Amino acid sequence: MLVIIMISLGSCDFDENKGFIYSLNDMIESDNVALNVKEAELFSDVAKTNLKILAINKDIMETNRELRIILLVRDLEESHREIENLLNKTAKDKLILIPSVKNNIMYQNMIGNDVVFKEVYLEKVSLLIEEEISFLRDLETVTNDTDLKIMAVKIIPMLKSNLDQIETLK
Repeated sequence: MLVIIMISLGSCDFDENKGFIYSLNDMIESDNVALNVKEAELFSDVAKTNLKILAINKDIMETNRELRIILLVRDLEESHREIENLLNKTAKDKLILIPSVKNNIMYQNMIGNDVVFKEVYLEKVSLLIEEEISFLRDLETVTNDTDLKIMAVKIIPMLKSNLDQIETLK
């Protein structure tokens, strides 16, 4: 008695010489997953950088006495809270988790030297904003998702405006 058992292995075939042969759909699906992972990584990088800027600004508000810096920090705080809201909304819609970030930069030690303090702060925030812009441009390039592209297009000019404000104080 001969019994033939057929097992469905999803969308792949088995060849004795080659092993499992995956279909084009499996390869496309794999590429889509890789793309989604890259989008999520870049999105997460943008969110982490934004959170770092907010944390630094909080430290600065507690330690700085110069009016121009205080006004800058308030402007940055406002725009980065707006960016945070855009990121949170998009993350919720796209089911992307945003990690929390601890700020390891301690500015309290520089209170005695306001010039160094100001230079270090302005340089650090400038670098973070430039990094955030870079992540957004990469996301814009990598993604096929219209919502993520629109989000990047909204945020980049805000960040460039922040950089311009910082440059006027350097």
